[in-house]
Amino acid sequence: MQDVTIIVIDEETSRLFGKERGRLRTEGKRVSDFVLMVGATARQHDPSLLTNNRRHFEDIGGLQIESLL
Repeated sequence: MQDVTIIVIDEETSRLFGKERGRLRTEGKRVSDFVLMVGATARQHDPSLLTNNRRHFEDIGGLQIESLL
């Protein structure tokens, strides 16, 4: 059985989400709230974000994005 780490969306995650959402809106870029919350959570905990659609996350600052394909 593999170990599982549960990452909680906390106050810091919410702060990063709001800051990044404001920045993106100022720049006229639209990112869905769900994608932005995933990105904020990844950024807070500093892991690489694995995705098969990096285009969804490329406008979010500070992420290490790795493609699955």
